[in-house]
Amino acid sequence: MKRKILILCTGNSCRSQMAEGFLKSFDENLEV
Repeated sequence: MKRKILILCTGNSCRSQMAEGFLKSFDENLEV
């Protein structure tokens, strides 16, 4: 079962991509 996580960054678009990679490094089954 995939877990879904939504990341919302309002200041810098680069932060969202960094957060996605960071979370996926812990668990590849996450849908970010």
